[in-house]
Parts: sequence; structure tokens; C-alpha cells
Amino acid sequence: MSWTSWGTRLAIEGSPSRLVRRAGLFWSRWIELDRVTQVVANNTDAWTHDCIWLTLTSDDRRMLQISEFDSNFKRVIEQLATQFPGIERYAEAVPAVPLEYTRLVLWVAPGLSQSV
Repeated sequence: MSWTSWGTRLAIEGSPSRLVRRAGLFWSRWIELDRVTQVVANNTDAWTHDCIWLTLTSDDRRMLQISEFDSNFKRVIEQLATQFPGIERYAEAVPAVPLEYTRLVLWVAPGLSQSV
């Protein structure tokens, strides 16, 4: 990533694996993938644009939101689908309802309920 890049970018890196969301040079958030307990799909339909994003929640209640506008989003979803089956169908899970917010739990860790 060049120093002139101001958009957000996603990457899976490290050991243990973690999903990292970077914005510019100095800001980043991450979540350890082996601690994720829930993946939720969200869709906002607005006058100006529609936006789908996923919220990953970990066992220590840390949350990371990633958006379809983030660079590398589709590639990261393909990688995450091996660990969190079903999330690759995020777009059809939360159809755009005109001017409304849609939310659906896509994946929950085995043994946990779907409550947030």
C-alpha cells in the first residue's frame, strides 16, 4: 500500500490469523479469526447508495465491521468462507429493501445461540 492510498484495505495476516482493516497509514483494527463467535450481514439502502457490510464479533466482545467498499473485500470473503461457512452468500442474505436497514446472522460458532 502506498502512502498516498487513503481508502480502506482488508487483509488476513499473522499467526494466529487475524483479519485486519486498515485506513490510510496510521489507523487499523483487527480481530483474531479463531476467536470469532458470530458473523452478521447488514445492508443499508439509502437515497445515495446501498452498502453491505459484515460485522464479526469475538468471544471478548470485540467487533470488526468490513464493507463491500473496502479494497480486497471479495477475496477476503472467499478466504473467510472456509472458516465461516455460508458467509459467501452475504449479498443474497440481506436483500436491499428500499430505504431500510436489513440484518441477518450468517454464522454462529458451534454451541452458541444467535443472539447478539
